[in-house]
Amino acid sequence: MDSYINHKSIRFSVLLYSLLLPMTPMNAFSAGEKSLEDKAAKGTWLNPATANPEENDKAGVVTQNIQQVSNVLSSSPAQLAEQAKSYALGKINNTIATETQQWLSRYGTARINFSLDRKGKLDNSAVDLLLPLYDNKTDWLLFTQLGYRHKDSRHTLNLGLGGRYFTPGWMYGINTFFDNDVTGKNKRLGVGGEAWTDYVKLSANTYWRVTKWHQSLKGKEYEERPANGFDLSGEFYLPAYPNLGGKLAYEQYYGDNVALFNRDTQQKNPSLARIGLNYTPIPLVTMGVDYKYGSGGKSETLFQANLNYRFGTPFDVQISPSSVASLRTLAGSRYDLVERNNNIVLEYRKKPEFNITLPNFVSGYSAQQLNTVAKIIAAKPVKQIDWQADPQFIQNGGVIIPRENQIDLVLPTYTPNGVNDYTLMARADSHDGRQRAAQMKIIVEPFIVKEKSIEKTAEGPLVTNGQSAYDLAATITYGLNKNNKSLANHSFSNVEWYLKPENKEAILTWDKSGKSGTKGQLTATLASKTPLDKNTKIYLKMDGMEETLIGGGGGTINFDNVKFDKKMHQQASGSLPLKGNGQDTYTFKVKVLNAQNEPIKTQFIPGVTWKIKDNKDAKEQMKLVTPENSMTDGEGYLVAKLTSQYGFDDIIVEATLNSSTDGVQTLSSEPVKFEVIPQFAGILLKSATVPDFSKEFSAQEQERPRNVHDKLEVYLTRKQPNQATTSPITPDTGGSSEHIHFSIGKENAANATVDQKTGKITFPPSPDVNAPDNIYNYQSGKANVTAHITDRTTGAKATYTYNFNIKQTFHYFPKPSKVPFQKMGDPSTSPTACHGQSGTWASTPVSSALRDLVDEYGSTDPKNSNLGIFHNPSGSSEYILMFASLDQNPNSPMAMFLLYNYKTNSVKPRDPSDKIPGHNPNDSERENDLNTPPYIDTNLIGNVLCIPSR
Repeated sequence: MDSYINHKSIRFSVLLYSLLLPMTPMNAFSAGEKSLEDKAAKGTWLNPATANPEENDKAGVVTQNIQQVSNVLSSSPAQLAEQAKSYALGKINNTIATETQQWLSRYGTARINFSLDRKGKLDNSAVDLLLPLYDNKTDWLLFTQLGYRHKDSRHTLNLGLGGRYFTPGWMYGINTFFDNDVTGKNKRLGVGGEAWTDYVKLSANTYWRVTKWHQSLKGKEYEERPANGFDLSGEFYLPAYPNLGGKLAYEQYYGDNVALFNRDTQQKNPSLARIGLNYTPIPLVTMGVDYKYGSGGKSETLFQANLNYRFGTPFDVQISPSSVASLRTLAGSRYDLVERNNNIVLEYRKKPEFNITLPNFVSGYSAQQLNTVAKIIAAKPVKQIDWQADPQFIQNGGVIIPRENQIDLVLPTYTPNGVNDYTLMARADSHDGRQRAAQMKIIVEPFIVKEKSIEKTAEGPLVTNGQSAYDLAATITYGLNKNNKSLANHSFSNVEWYLKPENKEAILTWDKSGKSGTKGQLTATLASKTPLDKNTKIYLKMDGMEETLIGGGGGTINFDNVKFDKKMHQQASGSLPLKGNGQDTYTFKVKVLNAQNEPIKTQFIPGVTWKIKDNKDAKEQMKLVTPENSMTDGEGYLVAKLTSQYGFDDIIVEATLNSSTDGVQTLSSEPVKFEVIPQFAGILLKSATVPDFSKEFSAQEQERPRNVHDKLEVYLTRKQPNQATTSPITPDTGGSSEHIHFSIGKENAANATVDQKTGKITFPPSPDVNAPDNIYNYQSGKANVTAHITDRTTGAKATYTYNFNIKQTFHYFPKPSKVPFQKMGDPSTSPTACHGQSGTWASTPVSSALRDLVDEYGSTDPKNSNLGIFHNPSGSSEYILMFASLDQNPNSPMAMFLLYNYKTNSVKPRDPSDKIPGHNPNDSERENDLNTPPYIDTNLIGNVLCIPSR
């Protein structure tokens, strides 16, 4: 068994132990993966003349048992498990060696080194067998030597033939061996010589490789072969102490990377010197330690334990210590194994560089054919090259055609907004199993227009005969760099020229094969029988190129040898002047002629614009409807229609033709007029004393309000065309373009007044000399208020009128005093501002006036109930005190204070239990009078309204 230990202290301890080994019983042992065979040592002394073997055996056994018991008692559980495992492995190795030794004893000399590791594998094990072929027992011995060894995961077989010639003092031998590393497929020949005498063995061997460089087990990147070399060795024993021997050796091998020490240490032409000691307690067992020192400062210590069995020798002799001395004589070593290095020393080298490279990228255009060469670096031709592209490359129309280390490519079609970058991979396989791969990016670039031109033909753009009017040309290249060469004589796929907007009368003609000319140009011709829209543009597209503008727009492409007739015709839908009602229509017609003064019928005429002079239609107060797409009718006229919802004076319609041949031509109409249509206005009621009061009556609710008072403010309202809500008609002081003037009908101008600055309408009172306390009465009657509106920018006119018809007036006292009011009333405590005599009862006419008042001024918001004339009282009462009559007669049932509930917008109903003096409760005159007041017998605080009787 071989074991490697590098620490110097361990080396020294082992060396010392080897020297003292004869003084101790010999035990085979097993430790780690390098098992040391556990042999039952036959204890013996080095001096057989004074030794008693049987007593020594007994003493050795006792000593051994005491030592083992001591080791067990001093060991930890983990150490006990380890010792048990080592003991078991030692027993197994010992059994294998003993049984094998006995089996081989029938044939010749055998040396066995079995090592079973803890994983159950044999490693660093060896078996050698020398078999005599001819032996005359005197001077000649012919033999064969067979060997097997397992090291570094390699199985090696050794086959040798040799001869030995014996003289009385020396033996001279020669041998040759064939070594075969079955695993690594390495073979070599060896030739050796021997010269032995008593206590001395000299050997020399030379080694010659048979196998050349080949794949190494070290890795795919390496090759190996046996290294040529030689070794010299000598073994020496002391005649007085034959159990102990020494060994000197020198080895030399040649090569740049020779693994002499181990497979991971490689040196150039390495050599080593070996010195060793060995101890043989019995002929069957030899143990030793070797120290090797080599070039480069490499060193190694080797421990050995071998079994040596000699065929034909009784086994008890081979285990007898006294027989060791005879082994050191020439006669005793007659059948010893040849001393040589049976392990093949290997030389390594890295394989010649093997690589494959491709360009980083190639670029081109759709359907372009390219050739790419893979650069191969290899000592020998490669086994194969496999080419592979992205699946999208094939799906988009690409083609790959491999040809050994070259490949022909047909690029796929460029895909706008899609994948246009692809990867091509080349993988090379060598004959020795190596693989190399390289990849290359393929970029498909779009076709682009390098240069473009649009030129008129010699005939010019003739709209009448549809002859070729424009020659179109586009020079095509590819990529983002317009300096790339033009693609001359190239066939493009699906070439298409077209116009935007489309015109079915236009004719584009081109070579449908899509082949470019010698200058790389695609050409087309454009003709049309009708004028084109001034914004017409020409586009070109094809496979591998997005839509590309060639030219046009801004009237640069036209077929407009057209002109207007000399005059614009106009007519009205009814008698003049037409009304601004949105229905009466003016029609304007312009005839379009060609170069031959012939009308152009039912055709699109580009460059035509219609407008109202001076931008009077800027606010869409009138509507000019022009022909769709400037299409002429069946007589060659362009027809426009004009309507308005406002009044206008002196409207002029203009038609303009922008012709590339005749310049700008404009025709104007005669001035036309729309008469103003008066419209009803609505009104908005406001109160000077109640700022949040607001109530509106629509234009359909004329002659309101029927009741007015001195704090009332009224404004006219309007709802303009295309307006969802109404708005007050008030002069704008912030710079409005409207001029507003108010007027009142002459026949009733005294019944109302209008503030021209604010638009506020009031109703002036007139003194009534017959009224108590000089109370003012409002003028009753009709009043017509009109707002006249003119737009300063466009001249649009409108009038809005509201008709008032006042039915009732009343007066408001904002700060009444506390009014004590008791049964039947007391004239002395009644408000003298409203009457001069005592009041009694209210009548139906008074209640009717109050009902109108509540209807016109009462709020519909339950959370903010008020009468819209004055604020709610500050007290806790829910009622407002009203006086029912302005002018009363004594004992008249026409006067009474009323209670108005501002939360419910109603007068408090009469208590049915009240008895009205002088009246029958079943009187039909009062059955439906829900506003008849109750009999009041409490003190109230509130506002006072004086409502005159009708």
